[in-house]
Amino acid sequence: DLSPEKLGRLLQEQVVGEIVRSGMRPERLYLTSAKWEEIQAKKVTGSLNDEETALLDSFLARGRANLNRGYGYLPPDMQERLKNVYTDSGVNHLRTELIDYLQNDIQTERLREVTGYLTEVVDQLEGMVGPERAGVEDIIEKARNKIRRVGEFIEGVGFQTQDLLGEVIDKLPEVVPSLVSNAKEQLAAGIDKLLDSDNRYINIRQIRSGLTVPQPHRIMEETVAKTKEVLGDKFIEIMEESTVSPVLSKVREQLNACRNEDILERLSEQTGGDFVVRYRDLLETLDRDTRQFTRRRALEEVWSFLDTQLQPRPPQGTGWNDAVEAEFRENLKKTCGEMLADRANTLSAVLWKYYRSIMNDFVTSFADLMSNVLESIRFADVALPMELLEGAADENTAKKYKIVDYITGCEASRESLDKVSAMLGDGPVATTAASR
Repeated sequence: DLSPEKLGRLLQEQVVGEIVRSGMRPERLYLTSAKWEEIQAKKVTGSLNDEETALLDSFLARGRANLNRGYGYLPPDMQERLKNVYTDSGVNHLRTELIDYLQNDIQTERLREVTGYLTEVVDQLEGMVGPERAGVEDIIEKARNKIRRVGEFIEGVGFQTQDLLGEVIDKLPEVVPSLVSNAKEQLAAGIDKLLDSDNRYINIRQIRSGLTVPQPHRIMEETVAKTKEVLGDKFIEIMEESTVSPVLSKVREQLNACRNEDILERLSEQTGGDFVVRYRDLLETLDRDTRQFTRRRALEEVWSFLDTQLQPRPPQGTGWNDAVEAEFRENLKKTCGEMLADRANTLSAVLWKYYRSIMNDFVTSFADLMSNVLESIRFADVALPMELLEGAADENTAKKYKIVDYITGCEASRESLDKVSAMLGDGPVATTAASR
């Protein structure tokens, strides 16, 4: 006798309230159907029996009915959880969220560990060169001003690139599913066109003539096998064309706004470095990896599609005729369309994460490149420490330059470690007496 509103309040009080009272986080509540997931796994391997097939159809039908009915009386987060469980059992969503959480946790602890090791190294270096600081303070001040100016310029280039590419990365969770949705529409239209009538790809009349005994079930089996082969190739082609080109086009648009290639080309000419060549290599790697990962991931979905057994059932006691063929074509359209739509949905859920990982790798590699640029500019200019390398200083001054190089290097390292520690929530790293 509970109204929807009362049911919503009851759920909030008894379920969510109990989670909070138990000291757990309600936003980490996930709804799943183990039985649904078990049957779906069997479907992928083609090991479903008739009872399980009927049960899976029931799950899908009831899930769609529940989704259409809606649960507006529930909080938005609970509605989203029900949407996941009624779409595909909710297990894929839970698996994805858990992997992301664990990866972040492990990476954070590893970063904290590495930061600790590097801090120990900096402490030891500062302990060695700290006592010499008073004798080179004037050189440090001059060097610091120049290094700061150069550093600000290089950091500015890096930050601008990271920010503009970050805009693309932030929109991937929305953009990629939308692109895949458009691809699904193209695929559905392609399936209709492919199976409407005989053509150079699927020709049922030719299949019949090639059979010694053209019984209806053999005609259907051969047509299904040929259709799956053709649609598998078409699936990969459409998914690649619909996602890779728009994403890479936007990436190039953002990177061109940074003028990185022009800047690095000038710096390469001034220093004799290969910075612009390395930058172009990074762009090529970004393009290649995006295309390859898309194609390979789509291929995995095609393998699943091809491995699924389809058992067409011709009408009993009836030979092959126009009515049988027309019904078979429509059933094949529907079955293949639904299967490939499911494969596209699975692809959509992970593809944007591949793209995010590839772009983050590019950002990291670009930051390394700009660090190399900064070092090369410092050593290429007629100033610290290039004078030392050119022999423009006497032996005593040369030693001072080397000490200054160590000290300024320690300061830069300490500043970077402080940023990392602040990001980890650990506060600034300890500063030794020598560095003070």
